[in-house]
Amino acid sequence: METTVFSLIDDYNGDGQLAMNFISLQLAPTEMYASNEALNAAKHAETMERFQLEIAAGDSIILLVDGFLYNILRETNKVVPFEDTLGYVPDNAYDDCAIRLKDLNVSQTDGFNALPGSTLICIRNVPSKSTYNDNLKLYQAMIEYGAKKQ
Repeated sequence: METTVFSLIDDYNGDGQLAMNFISLQLAPTEMYASNEALNAAKHAETMERFQLEIAAGDSIILLVDGFLYNILRETNKVVPFEDTLGYVPDNAYDDCAIRLKDLNVSQTDGFNALPGSTLICIRNVPSKSTYNDNLKLYQAMIEYGAKKQ
């Protein structure tokens, strides 16, 4: 994943270094706990709290999430519509703010190809972050990587 991302970004701060931070939070939807006692409810709650903190005030801007977490982002108005990020809504968009990673050519690259086909990519609404514009450029490059799949 890092190799692909580094091929799409510039040295935004001019220090001669490319950098990418990746945070992985894994949890199962709450309703799964009723049918699977093996799932750890305390771990779920801890991860969910970390996710809520990250979307409220964290540094994560480009998000690769499942449908469960995406619904939370939509309900809390934490995602930016394509009209504001790309100036158009891709034909293969999931909705007006997200697209399935599998519908993008970038999904065939190392790292991204290991993510589930249902993974959604969106950008978090954080215009006050100084790194937002740099992340927006990467997001646009990921969406438009190579020719769009038809």
